[in-house]
Amino acid sequence: MYNADRHLAAEDLRELATWYRDFAERAGSTTIWAARLRLAEDLELEADKLRRRPAHTLKEESARPS
Repeated sequence: MYNADRHLAAEDLRELATWYRDFAERAGSTTIWAARLRLAEDLELEADKLRRRPAHTLKEESARPS
């Protein structure tokens, strides 16, 4: 994955995290609210990892069989 691709993927994750935070505000239950906020935090962490990860490790991971 190239730097530009990683940047776009990280930005997409951040946008999704923002959406989940906004969506959490409309939750009718504190349990659902908390779950949505946790998911948003997880997405932010993944975006941070993606940006910090060296490109050569991404290539190795994508070559691994699922």
